[in-house]
Amino acid sequence: MRGLLVLATTLLVVLSCILATGACSPSYPPCYRGEYQGCSCAGGVHGYQACNVTEDGFQGCVCDGTTPGVDGGRDASVVVDASEAGTTGGYLSPCGPSGTCSEQGAVCFSFTSKGQICTRKCTLSSDCPAPSSGCSTNNGVCKAP
Repeated sequence: MRGLLVLATTLLVVLSCILATGACSPSYPPCYRGEYQGCSCAGGVHGYQACNVTEDGFQGCVCDGTTPGVDGGRDASVVVDASEAGTTGGYLSPCGPSGTCSEQGAVCFSFTSKGQICTRKCTLSSDCPAPSSGCSTNNGVCKAP
């Protein structure tokens, strides 16, 4: 009888450990702030996607030729005139015809040294995903790289 009680107690402890381990398994977001992944652009050009600030997925593909976290410069194989590659209107890309932006929430803004670029309105630097270096508080838009 004592052996049966020890066996039942052991099984109960093992089962409790298994259930506790399953119940405590962490849930991870699809991506983390500052994480990037590669994507394909028009004309076979490679771009990147940044994780959303809310860490619930990746933003649209950025096809401007920059490499986040490396040098901020353009890759030699990328066409400098974005209109030739069909990448106008996206976030931090040249504005489309008549100052249009294709990305939801993007606005066309005329930067003094860079021309008309599609950007976003912002109040904090955290409102501006890479490759922008932050929010221009004077203008209330994300800075162009």
